[in-house]
Amino acid sequence: MLKKIRNGVNILLPSPLGPFGKLLIVIMTVQLLFVHFSGVHYFRIIPRDMWRIFHSYILILSGLLLVKYPLENYKWASFSLQSLFVLIQCAFIGYFVKTEQSFDYAVVADNFNEIFYSESLFVILNGIDPTAFYIGIIGIVIILFKTLKRPTLKKEVSFSLKKYSGVFSIYLLFAFTPIIQFDELTNFFRSATAFYFQSPKNKFEISIREDSFPFLTQTLEQKKPLQEKPHIFLIMVESFNAGFVNQKDEDGNIYTPYFNSMIKKGVYIDRFYGTSVQTVKGHFSTLFSLLPLIKGKVYKDYEHNNFKSLPMCLKDVGYNTFFFNGHNSTGFDNTRSMMLTHGFDTYLIGKELMDESFKESWGSWGLSDDELYRQVFNYLEKDNKGNSPKFITITPSYHHVPFSVPREKRELYESPFSLKSRYANSIRLVDNGFKVFFDELKKRPEFRNSLIVITADHAFPVGNHNIYFNEIGYYEESFRIPCLILWENHLIPRVDKNHIFSQLDIAPTILENINALPVFHHFQGQDMLGGSSEKKPVFLIQPYNGTILCSIDFPFKYLKRLRTDEEWLFNLDEDPLENKNLIDLPGNNALLDELRKSLKYCFLNQYLIENNQIIPTDNL
Repeated sequence: MLKKIRNGVNILLPSPLGPFGKLLIVIMTVQLLFVHFSGVHYFRIIPRDMWRIFHSYILILSGLLLVKYPLENYKWASFSLQSLFVLIQCAFIGYFVKTEQSFDYAVVADNFNEIFYSESLFVILNGIDPTAFYIGIIGIVIILFKTLKRPTLKKEVSFSLKKYSGVFSIYLLFAFTPIIQFDELTNFFRSATAFYFQSPKNKFEISIREDSFPFLTQTLEQKKPLQEKPHIFLIMVESFNAGFVNQKDEDGNIYTPYFNSMIKKGVYIDRFYGTSVQTVKGHFSTLFSLLPLIKGKVYKDYEHNNFKSLPMCLKDVGYNTFFFNGHNSTGFDNTRSMMLTHGFDTYLIGKELMDESFKESWGSWGLSDDELYRQVFNYLEKDNKGNSPKFITITPSYHHVPFSVPREKRELYESPFSLKSRYANSIRLVDNGFKVFFDELKKRPEFRNSLIVITADHAFPVGNHNIYFNEIGYYEESFRIPCLILWENHLIPRVDKNHIFSQLDIAPTILENINALPVFHHFQGQDMLGGSSEKKPVFLIQPYNGTILCSIDFPFKYLKRLRTDEEWLFNLDEDPLENKNLIDLPGNNALLDELRKSLKYCFLNQYLIENNQIIPTDNL
């Protein structure tokens, strides 16, 4: 069959496919076997599936010809470029094999600068299965030996623009034919086209005036400021999946024993969501009470827009504001500049708190949680700014994919065998860090009156639904994070299982409970402690994997992938594991209409941020 495919293609070719063509046929065949036997797509002997297979071979081979043909007379240039083409194909195939999803161009577009950090490159490599690379490298080495033995061509091959254009036309025709196929480089190009040309049109552009601010809210009743303002600690832990709270491993070991014990002393929101899947997006929602962008990052693209942030509001009522980042880079996602622009007096990273020469306290993504907390309190002790109350944001980053923990620090799995076991060891270190935080807090009587919020920047999937990567997931385990609010002698401890909240609700909760909500603001969340919370949908954004938007009107959860118009509907009460898609079930039309309409809010949010219509300058 493969020979027939190759011969059929050769009829249309300006030159033979050569050894690299044979190598790509082998690699594509291995990928298609994986697709079939892994259950990604079961191929059957029917015209549709045979066409998909043929389609995939045509694309990968015509892509090779577009690279090979112009350099036909340059032996080593041709060899080098074809080798590079094969390795690129192997990289995309390796990602597909590891994640069972095509690599989305949006990941590159949104994170281009950050990709070149060493820790980011390590994460990327961790997401690629090496099997295709092994096949590719072995094949290239064999071709190299044969090329060395082959004499240089004496007769030059004349380049035909007409033939080259023909191959290019065939490639474009097959690439843009709307059919599922498995040439992953072409799928990457398809996602790039969708990113720039197929994004949903904004439906609010015409109806919203330039001087309109739909999110602008006026507080009708101003509360009397507290006589003794509490210090406020906001801890946003990296990649904290709520599914590990109050849970045990298969041997009965508790993942987060200390954090579990603290739940009994505060208000714990049982169903709490991070709005997206990246740190910078989660921080934005938490500190600004707004949804992150569907496409792009506010911190990088709209730093100088008008926003009313949580630290700005606290500064207005006399707080000194601090941001302590466990990561060791000041430029990652433009976070330092954004934070200093929007209300923080002080922004420090791990290496500004502690020398990197203390290797045992550092991981690939930053300072260990326990040492970060110690250094934060040491810094605050030395800080001489009178008796003003402090707002202290701490963002530990040690607990980050691939969740590698030194052997001497592993408490649950001495030899972790899976991502989940590595995650378990790492989350136990996070839990140990919480103990250090509260021990340090108790040593300092000046912090006896402290309002503490412990949450996360985002969740992280560890194998549920066979998903192990944040840029892929859209189920609960990719968005559910903890939220614990502690304020001794001010809150009645309880676990709230009756409401659903998200990161949007943290800023208004803090401000409402210290009587510091400003007269004018744009906060889209609400007070989680007030007792009269309005039932509002919770919106979630997966900016990658075809861009998936979600609206939760509990118990119903509706999702839509914008690139393909795929839809899902789950009843989280009856089906908490999200195994049964109800989208085609009769009788859901009215519910679906409301949920579909509700997603317009995500586009409205995007439009208002892009056009700087969140809050007017006069109301800052």
